[in-house]
Amino acid sequence: NNDTMHVIDPTGDLLDPRQVSGALLNSMNDLFVIGVHRGLAVAPVINAKDESVKEGLLKNAASFASSVGARLLDVEMPREGRLLMGGTVIGYTARSPPQFKDNVEVGMKLIATRPFGELAPITTYLVSALDESVVDELEAEGLSFEALERAKEEAVRLISTPNKAAAEVIERHLPELGEPFDPTEHIPLTTDVTGQGAYSVRELADLAKVEITLYDFPLLFPEVSEFAAKHFIMPNATSGTNGGFLILAPDGVADDIIKELRSRGYSPSVIGEVTGKGRPAVKATPRLANYIFDEALLSALGLRDGGL
Repeated sequence: NNDTMHVIDPTGDLLDPRQVSGALLNSMNDLFVIGVHRGLAVAPVINAKDESVKEGLLKNAASFASSVGARLLDVEMPREGRLLMGGTVIGYTARSPPQFKDNVEVGMKLIATRPFGELAPITTYLVSALDESVVDELEAEGLSFEALERAKEEAVRLISTPNKAAAEVIERHLPELGEPFDPTEHIPLTTDVTGQGAYSVRELADLAKVEITLYDFPLLFPEVSEFAAKHFIMPNATSGTNGGFLILAPDGVADDIIKELRSRGYSPSVIGEVTGKGRPAVKATPRLANYIFDEALLSALGLRDGGL
């Protein structure tokens, strides 16, 4: 999987190791979410106008790759001076990936590996740094700029933290290659929650042609997300990057998955379930409308048709 970007935290030091690790994890997350975590190799794409900065970024990339047990490949990279960080990540698995959209059944549970919404404090912090009136509005609603900065730092930490342990849990609940799918034991579908935020739930419903009732959509910083939506800073303040995962799982193994994730340091929860088949739909909790002002997204989540 390939992903390349300019920067994770525009307000931070380019040579903060979290910048490169977050960029590389954008590629890794798409493998981790389908249970791929073995034999990882990284073909980096690193560039900068300043050669010393480029060397520092490459050093950070090598350090990060080593920390997740990945090989850093020696490959040709861009030579122009545009800032780039990211790469292509390769891995392997002996299990069938969770792409069993036709095997999703009524009663299956929707699990969140952890709360979402990493981009809300980063975006709000950036806007606040550019416009002092936003700081005044924050403080008027009981949110200090210092608290926002701490939330931003926590978001950057999470973005630069691998979801490798979640990949290990997902892998345990997938069929071996060639083994038939068991709807009582195996995970049929997963997705990572990135820029689309809560719309990820609708994407699962559309893919499997099922109705999902969404009881909760846990957010890391609900007050910041609500502020960002209320003040038109973000149309969808549930969005993130390198976010947690959504896992559709049979009712009989959902508790086991929750326990396994918790033992690996996650904060998982069951946030919904499949309540119908044949017609894709989401019935979301009305609370979710506090964090979104995009009317199309609200409609897609059933929040303009009554919701829950």
